[in-house]
Amino acid sequence: VFIILSCLIAVSVNFSTFLVIGKTSPVTYQVLGHLKTCLILTFGYTLLHDPFTYRNVIGILIAIIGMGLYSHFCTRESKRRQNDDHHQLSPNSQ
Repeated sequence: VFIILSCLIAVSVNFSTFLVIGKTSPVTYQVLGHLKTCLILTFGYTLLHDPFTYRNVIGILIAIIGMGLYSHFCTRESKRRQNDDHHQLSPNSQ
């Protein structure tokens, strides 16, 4: 039963990976992978009382800061592209 459950989970993870990369980018997939690692460490600490080390805490903080910066710059780039597209399409810009 556990082997079949493990296989189903693996297939689900692979399928979700395919969907994420198809809809976004490989970099976004990497950021989600870091988020998953942070969640696993947090889960281990809260439910299993697995102690955090300073190395874990520093790694989680760096990952969270990196995810925040990535989101910020992606949002800023997306807004810039929308503004550029809007200016190119408006009749007054010619």
